[in-house]
Amino acid sequence: MVWQDTLRTVLEYVYDPLEKDGVGWAVCGSTATALQGCRLTPHGLNLLAQEPPGVYRFAELLRPFAAPDSPEVRQGMGDVVLSTPSVPVQIWHEWGALWHGARFVIDRTDASGVGIAHIAPPQVHEFNDRGIVWENGPALWRHLRRVAFASYSVPVVPLEFQVGTNLDRGRTKHGEDCMGRVREIARVFRENGYDCALLEWALDAAHLARFDEIMRTQ
Repeated sequence: MVWQDTLRTVLEYVYDPLEKDGVGWAVCGSTATALQGCRLTPHGLNLLAQEPPGVYRFAELLRPFAAPDSPEVRQGMGDVVLSTPSVPVQIWHEWGALWHGARFVIDRTDASGVGIAHIAPPQVHEFNDRGIVWENGPALWRHLRRVAFASYSVPVVPLEFQVGTNLDRGRTKHGEDCMGRVREIARVFRENGYDCALLEWALDAAHLARFDEIMRTQ
């Protein structure tokens, strides 16, 4: 199952109810990058909920894809804990923040799965310790972007917020060079334009200078 099929299946189950209920949510990570025109293959579908009840609503709507209530299955994807009917949402502390999360596998031949999370403020700040906006932080909800996919208008993390993260990451956990993503974002910006003021706000001077050089030379 290609990533577009996974996303389409998820949207068929959740999009209309979430819109009706006014649940704040967004696609993040590499799928958000791809949805905005960058040429890459996402690994898994990562979603953010604006509030903890949004994670529970996602889990309710994706219940048909929950794993059976057995420790062997629930822990059957390495260290990934899958949602089950009895434990649809996990709660834990990480990076000094309180997380609510759920995870489902839409296609059993694709172990990447679909993850939904809420990361609770006030521990989570807009800017990280390197002076760049964290793409999954609270600033996202003031700057959501929507892109067309199939018959849907999908909320995504803006590319302007993803520049700094990818400049810093080096390689993804799948071994991909994040500079390739940065160059793809630069290509999309050159071809389609971008929000210059938002980019300048999201980056400190050093990151902005690095990206300006890529925009000029790549």
